[in-house]
Amino acid sequence: MKRIFLLISLCLATAFASRGQELTLEYNLGYATFRMSNLKDVLSEVNPSLTHLKLTDNFPAHFTHQVKVGYSFNPTHQAGIALDLMNTVGNKGVADYSGSYHFTLRTKGVRLGSFYRISILPKENRFRPYMQLTAGVVFNNGKLSEELNLEGVLQQEDHLSMDGLNLFVEPAIGCQVRLWGNLAFNINAGYEIDITKKLTDKSNRFLRDIYPDWSGLRIQGGLFYILPL
Repeated sequence: MKRIFLLISLCLATAFASRGQELTLEYNLGYATFRMSNLKDVLSEVNPSLTHLKLTDNFPAHFTHQVKVGYSFNPTHQAGIALDLMNTVGNKGVADYSGSYHFTLRTKGVRLGSFYRISILPKENRFRPYMQLTAGVVFNNGKLSEELNLEGVLQQEDHLSMDGLNLFVEPAIGCQVRLWGNLAFNINAGYEIDITKKLTDKSNRFLRDIYPDWSGLRIQGGLFYILPL
């Protein structure tokens, strides 16, 4: 992992030490799957004694948002920073005439990383396939809530906040398509691999170690604007 960060740091240092050619501002809307095997195990073990308890959400795939700032220091190489927003949720509950019980574990991730992109063709081409590597950290934020109602009266309500850091790498391939002027369309597909995973309960009430695993498929598409330098 240290070698990967060192390589990316050297690439960024080279980029900003060289005479720049282009600065790009990029926004991508994506669709992501999440492994979340540990959180799924936690959810499955919640109150097994309650009959008719139904699993309504099991950390499904969800939309992501990404912004990027890139710096092209020669016709085919680019480096920069990327910020992603991710979220998913697990829900379990039961309700009838006598009352209701609901358990929710919501997880959000803010992903901050450096990317290095190598285009197969120079910028003069309208279609520019590329290979990309992104690495960085995910800032986790978890919210756990549990609520029990009997005959319309709230009997129990618990809330828990958690946080932590994941380290990740994501190889990807994609293509940029010039539309008109300095505006272009981008599409790519990659796979995030979380190397370390952590979610910590500040109040120490949650005794079991739990962690989010954001590993999964990433498909993105969006627009980017090119600023010649």
